[in-house]
Amino acid sequence: MNRLFTLNILIATSLLIGCDNNSDEFKKSTDILDSWEISKITYEFKTPIEQMVFVNDQVGFAIGYYQSTNYSEARFYKTIDAGVSWQMQGAWTTLFLQSIYFVNEQIGFIVGRRIRGGVMLLKTSNGGETWDELIWDENQGIKPIHFWDELHGLALTGPVIAKTSDGGNTWEFIDLTYKERGRDFYNIADHVVFLVGEDQKIYKITDFGNSWEAITTPISSGIVGNIYFFDENTGFIEGNTSMYKTNDGGLNWDIIDFPVSISRYFGLFHLYDETEGFFIENVFDYSGMTDQARVTGNIGYQTFDGGETWTKSDVVQSLGIMLLHFSERGLGYGYNSNTREFYTIRKK
Repeated sequence: MNRLFTLNILIATSLLIGCDNNSDEFKKSTDILDSWEISKITYEFKTPIEQMVFVNDQVGFAIGYYQSTNYSEARFYKTIDAGVSWQMQGAWTTLFLQSIYFVNEQIGFIVGRRIRGGVMLLKTSNGGETWDELIWDENQGIKPIHFWDELHGLALTGPVIAKTSDGGNTWEFIDLTYKERGRDFYNIADHVVFLVGEDQKIYKITDFGNSWEAITTPISSGIVGNIYFFDENTGFIEGNTSMYKTNDGGLNWDIIDFPVSISRYFGLFHLYDETEGFFIENVFDYSGMTDQARVTGNIGYQTFDGGETWTKSDVVQSLGIMLLHFSERGLGYGYNSNTREFYTIRKK
């Protein structure tokens, strides 16, 4: 796991991707979220976007992957103008890209899985121009990654957790198992990592992964589903039949009336502050010949009292946000891989 060598399959060409002729930017804030402004542009990305991350209001990165019976292709994209245009690195790699995290504009990490098995951790120190391969234990899977700074990071590796203090060159496994349950089984708020654990507990991880504590939840049986924390104190978890909220870091929990059915994921759930937030629900079309349902619209839910009550919008069929990442509390970016639409969501 200590070996380090230069990745030689990078940048054969760079392309600038812009919007097509039918992608006029528009505002739909009053149709779905009263206090937010949403705009979209349609892009012809060469591969569907799997994950994106923005380090500030202008610079962002995204990874995509395409695989067919006889062909596979991975892509890495970068924008320096808040998504107005994207640079694509061509002839990149055949790894199946699974996760991306950037500490700042220069230092970033990507997790890739080999087609025939095994995992590779890629690192860049120049904003994605060149990458190094950090060898990972091929017997260990690796899922999301998070770095507090350019040296200290955390990785979820199958059933256990690993930490690094030298920028990913070496890793130490922590004797702390977790459960991947639901879509959002972990959450990071102000560099505090919250993770679904064993026996209806959640874990709180701090101090570069050196300190952790188990937090008891009110769920008496079954599983802890999705999890979302606004900060170290305010958080939400999903149980089998109920949604719960804490305002004191998990010491006490209250049941809340969440606006959508349990088992929906928190990927489009966001709090602007302790009282104001929203949830965007996808509307799916399950008809057709494909194996995957299509997103045919969004419904917006807003709260101004910390989740106690919610208002609901009508279905907005011109929106179809699926991925959502916030670079700051009042500015986020979304994407829909099916329609190739890129979204900007901004607090009024």
